[in-house]
Amino acid sequence: MGGASNIDIVKKIYRHSYLARLVRKVQLQLSIFFLDRINDPSKYFPPYAGTLTNEDERKLTYETILQLKDFANKINARIFFFLVPNKQLMMQNQCCESDTLAAEFHNFIESHNLNLIDLPKAFGNYPDQTKLFFEQDVHFSAEGNLVTAEAISNKLRLDE
Repeated sequence: MGGASNIDIVKKIYRHSYLARLVRKVQLQLSIFFLDRINDPSKYFPPYAGTLTNEDERKLTYETILQLKDFANKINARIFFFLVPNKQLMMQNQCCESDTLAAEFHNFIESHNLNLIDLPKAFGNYPDQTKLFFEQDVHFSAEGNLVTAEAISNKLRLDE
């Protein structure tokens, strides 16, 4: 009859089981924790990790963006960049005119002729910016995800 084998059934159950996912996550974390004590952890992290200034981090980011642009051009693909707006300014309904990082990033993108999805502009136009992030962490709320999706959709529609 061609039914699923027992192994396939077990795999399906594990894929949908949050307990199995939790057990696997803990297993991987413990494995990495103990392997890092045995192996040289510096092989996983570049030698400059933890010693970069903000300026150095931005420089590395911009260099990486330009490398991604070159790679996308080589494979004839389009790549889009965006910057997540400053949550602290958002929580004060002050996004994003005074956000110097957003302005710097915008200038960088424009000066290198890159595709920009302007999230700071989209978030700044939202009437109640305090609702775009969760209070407890830096993740977008449902409303923040909707604004992001709309900004992406509008950019892709305009570029077609």
